[in-house]
Amino acid sequence: MMLFPASRLGTPSSDGNLLNMCTAYTSVTDLVLDLGFFSSLSQLRRFLRHFDRLSRLTAHHSFAGDLQLLPDGTAPRETVPALDCSLRDFGMEHITAKAASQLLAFIAAPRACSELRDLSIKLTSGHSAELLLGATEVLRRCGNRLSKFEWECHVENDANVIPQLMNNKSLGKLLVTLHLGEATAQRIESILSNILADVTSPYLWWIRIEIRLTPPSSSQDAQDKLLVSKDTPDSMSAFHALVSRPIFDHFAEDSVHIAFSTKTESAGASAMMSAVECHAKALFAPWLDRGVLRRISIPAVTTLHSSIISLNQGCSETCRYQGE
Repeated sequence: MMLFPASRLGTPSSDGNLLNMCTAYTSVTDLVLDLGFFSSLSQLRRFLRHFDRLSRLTAHHSFAGDLQLLPDGTAPRETVPALDCSLRDFGMEHITAKAASQLLAFIAAPRACSELRDLSIKLTSGHSAELLLGATEVLRRCGNRLSKFEWECHVENDANVIPQLMNNKSLGKLLVTLHLGEATAQRIESILSNILADVTSPYLWWIRIEIRLTPPSSSQDAQDKLLVSKDTPDSMSAFHALVSRPIFDHFAEDSVHIAFSTKTESAGASAMMSAVECHAKALFAPWLDRGVLRRISIPAVTTLHSSIISLNQGCSETCRYQGE
């Protein structure tokens, strides 16, 4: 079942009647809804209690009201009713960091996380330290039950861009999309290091990391930011040691994808993507030396210049830049 306010569709609103009508369908197991229907977590909880078989919930946008958070990013305890159903799949899409923090407080309960296998958080804005803490707590409660985690956000100045995954030792799929803006080679390397270093699951069989970049205004700026900035032998060796950990030895064909992309067509974009490509090939040399590299496209992104590394067993094609 999918529920979105009529006001978002440009039609006269009868949202209250729509919600009341939907509560009659108590056997619903899969629900996609817009948080704009609700002014508070309590109201959302009252609505969800009608669906005692609910196992999959996806929330979009933000609440109609403005729930105030405490300084640590959590909602006041008396305003956060625990979600009293066991979900197997929970997702947040097109959502702000504030609304995501509210929902994470909502599901951070023993019953709500007791069966959670799939968690997806796709932000329309930058993350915050408070949000990372809230997401890390939910991931901790999920523990070894979690098999898939997806994360998307806009990154500003912090290299710690995703929640901690150290407690998820049965994780099978990891998908990360980062809107990075302009970046140096060292910053890209630091972000990749932080993501990969946090992997502790020997069952991980699929990784996808996409970094969407905003190019400099000119090719000279790209050279200043990327081509000129070089790694020290120690930092390159440390990254090689990271991707050579035994926990990655089991990767099979088509198991890891690393993508760098930009929407802008300019000399700066071309220079930037070429520089990023060269740097990525150096970083992932241990995986490339195993013969697991080929060129792929990015699904659902049709207007991007892309330099993409796909780590696939038995492939020998090298990574290259292509302007579309």
